[in-house]
Amino acid sequence: LSGGERQRVALARAVVREPAVFLLDEPLSNLDAQLRTSARDELQQFQRRIGITTIYVTHDQIEAMGLGDRIAVMQGGRVRQLGTPAEVYGDPADTFVAGFLGSPPMNIVEAAADRLVGFRPEHFLPREVHDGSGALVALGFRVTRVEYLGADRLLYGVLEDKFPGAKVIARLPSTVTLPYEGGRRYEFAVPEKELRFFDRTSGLRTAPRPV
Repeated sequence: LSGGERQRVALARAVVREPAVFLLDEPLSNLDAQLRTSARDELQQFQRRIGITTIYVTHDQIEAMGLGDRIAVMQGGRVRQLGTPAEVYGDPADTFVAGFLGSPPMNIVEAAADRLVGFRPEHFLPREVHDGSGALVALGFRVTRVEYLGADRLLYGVLEDKFPGAKVIARLPSTVTLPYEGGRRYEFAVPEKELRFFDRTSGLRTAPRPV
């Protein structure tokens, strides 16, 4: 049997026992990347069809975000945050969650002696790309390296002016066709509403403050 077929047999055996809860411990870990994509879809359809609560253990954040109605992010046996995928990704409870979810993870820079500021790479865009619907925090960005990934580009570099020297990453969708080169400075910005603030000592989320 193929890897995918063995997974289906294992699930069928579990269903026959009519469990109250399914516990799936990294069920797709032995599958290749292409098969994982189709297997995730089959698993979700299967779970919706039988309607049995399922606890799914995984180190793969794509599986967690794509399959979970609620996600528990754990570190060292401790739950760092519990919420929907949108809540955990968009409003991380601390710097561990912010750095764990997302590829690339959230940019986190030192804003003051007692606090850190975070923002997602997909919100860190050229200033002229933003639609102007809200307040922006302008950031001078010197690009050091560009990665072309097909659907998007990753721009690696350091901030200037505000938070000077902080290393950050920008994720530009393919719809942004402006050219960018390593070694040059560009004017980027982040919507103020997308900034997340953390206590520097504890790493916990704090209330928004001016930057």
